[in-house]
Amino acid sequence: MGIPVEEARDYSNDGCWEALIPGKTDHSFAHIEVLRLLEYTLFHGKSVLRNRIEGIDVGDPCKFESFDELYNAFLMQVKWRIDHLVREKVDYYGKVCGII
Repeated sequence: MGIPVEEARDYSNDGCWEALIPGKTDHSFAHIEVLRLLEYTLFHGKSVLRNRIEGIDVGDPCKFESFDELYNAFLMQVKWRIDHLVREKVDYYGKVCGII
């Protein structure tokens, strides 16, 4: 992976599986909460728990005529969330690094 052996031997774990080299790597989590995304899919982008819009409206689930329609709507919600998180990370690091 291009990491000198001396540095690679000084790794540490972060979380469950991320191998990091202290002081040499930058890691940042971005949570994808799949069940929450299903909730948004079923309730027009709304969090029932927090009573506010947190996702996108991907259609009326009562009008889906097949599992495939529900699944495709769910995938749209997942794609939206991933795109949203990536934009947040790019904006954050762009500002920190003085790029944006």
